[in-house]
Amino acid sequence: MKNLLTVLVLCVACNTSWALTEDLNKIKLYSDDAVKNCATDEEKIMAIVNFVHNKIKANANPNITPSMKMTIVERLDLGVGWCNHQVEVCMYLAFAQGIRTRMLYLTNYEGTTSPHTIGEAWIGGRWVILDPQNNVNLRNSEGKLISLRDIQKDKFILKKAPLLKDREDAFFDMFLNPVMIVLELE
Repeated sequence: MKNLLTVLVLCVACNTSWALTEDLNKIKLYSDDAVKNCATDEEKIMAIVNFVHNKIKANANPNITPSMKMTIVERLDLGVGWCNHQVEVCMYLAFAQGIRTRMLYLTNYEGTTSPHTIGEAWIGGRWVILDPQNNVNLRNSEGKLISLRDIQKDKFILKKAPLLKDREDAFFDMFLNPVMIVLELE
């Protein structure tokens, strides 16, 4: 018998919900492949973020739109998804490794959602940022993965990240605003 999980996804920002039935055995296979050379949860989450960044792209299939509902396995098989889908895939792959995660919609100054979604993973006793779309390894001066609280204390921590240093200030400002937790897997 297949190991199936049905999750009710509630999208607070868009007032919609839908049930997805996931094949956890296939998700576990993808997850194990992504973390095959990793020993710690931190190594695993960074490998998962990198795996998803390389595997799932917004422009992978012009016939698939952002609003199409797909399972995690379908997204992995087809390799298509936007930032919110990439975070969701990361969450399930991390869940298969026993790592707690959550999805966050960043908000703009007006309090509405921004055009970017990130995730967080519970690593080392705190929530740290996952951004599979940008595939950045965000760390503070001590070499620890950073949290939203770290960014809110020092927004220039993002400007120091090699892949982000040339971004516009509006990109960094998204991380300074409150967030809306949409989905959490434990």
